[in-house]
Amino acid sequence: MKRLIISVSLVIGLAACANRESPNAPIASSTASPTTLTTNPNTTTTTLVPPDGKRSDERSLTLFDTIANDNLQPKSIVHSGTGLFFAQNMMYRHNISVFDRQS
Repeated sequence: MKRLIISVSLVIGLAACANRESPNAPIASSTASPTTLTTNPNTTTTTLVPPDGKRSDERSLTLFDTIANDNLQPKSIVHSGTGLFFAQNMMYRHNISVFDRQS
C-alpha cells in the first residue's frame, strides 16, 4: 500500500512538472501596447546605526549560556523575529523546542 501511494504521488508530481504545451504549438503574438517606465530620481537611503555606534564588523560574538540536554539535538535553529527561538530536529528525534530570551 505504501509503494502504491509513493508511486501515485510520483506520477502526479511528474505530470505537474511536465510541459503542457505541444512542441508544435504556434507561438502567440503579443498585441500589447508599449509601456512607459517612470522612475522617481529622489530616492533616499537611510543607514541605521546601533546606539553604541559599532558596525557589525567591529563586533564579536561571546558565549552567553550553554543549554545541555541529551534530548535536545537540533538540526536547525530559527528565530521568529519576535523573540522566540525554535530548535528543530525533524530527522532523527522528531522534536521541536521553543525558547525565549529568558529560557
